[in-house]
Amino acid sequence: MSQAVKRIVLVHGSQHGAWCWELVAPLLAARGYRVQAIDLPGLGEDPTPTEQVTQADFTRRVVEALEDGDGPALLVGHSFGGISISAAAEAAPERVARLVYLTALLPRVETGGRSVIEWIQTLGFSAASQTGGPEAMFYHLCPPGITARAVARLRPQPRTPILEPLILSPERWGALPRTYVACDQDRMIPPDIQRRMWEAAPGIRLRRLNTDHSPFYSDPEGLAAILDEEARAA
Repeated sequence: MSQAVKRIVLVHGSQHGAWCWELVAPLLAARGYRVQAIDLPGLGEDPTPTEQVTQADFTRRVVEALEDGDGPALLVGHSFGGISISAAAEAAPERVARLVYLTALLPRVETGGRSVIEWIQTLGFSAASQTGGPEAMFYHLCPPGITARAVARLRPQPRTPILEPLILSPERWGALPRTYVACDQDRMIPPDIQRRMWEAAPGIRLRRLNTDHSPFYSDPEGLAAILDEEARAA
């Protein structure tokens, strides 16, 4: 394997855990990468009580993964994981080769000082677009058996990280190369909201998947191919 980036760190989104990468991680490992799929505090199999989790805890967990290996990594965040990878990249930019936002929240330096929830509200999310259970919002293009297993493993999302401000700088997070993977049939973060975020990010590389909010289940091969290409480009 000739690519310089040999590690891929995978960060899940709201309510999920490292388990959501179970189909993608082996595909990446078969391409020669060291794959680190982590549980954020209070989620997946992590035992931290939800009410005790802060944004700093999320950041610390991602930075620990980045520091557990040689050389910079491709850092991938899904959905709310976009906030987690952004904060970690701000804390340890030297450990990141490229940031990949997988149908994820893509912040801007200008969001500093506002809470994450205040910034999200400026994107135009509406209650009408957030109807239905997880089967409809997260997994509507996924095989039924996979959907049932995934729904059974969801956990309540810690609230404190979304109520705290996200502080980013142009010199650290802002200087890193970024890719946005848009999912064109996403019902959780609709395509127009995704577009609003990536259009406000000059220089970002745009990739597309014709999937729902969970391409790690609805198109794991397509997602693995994109992550492989982004690692090679990094």
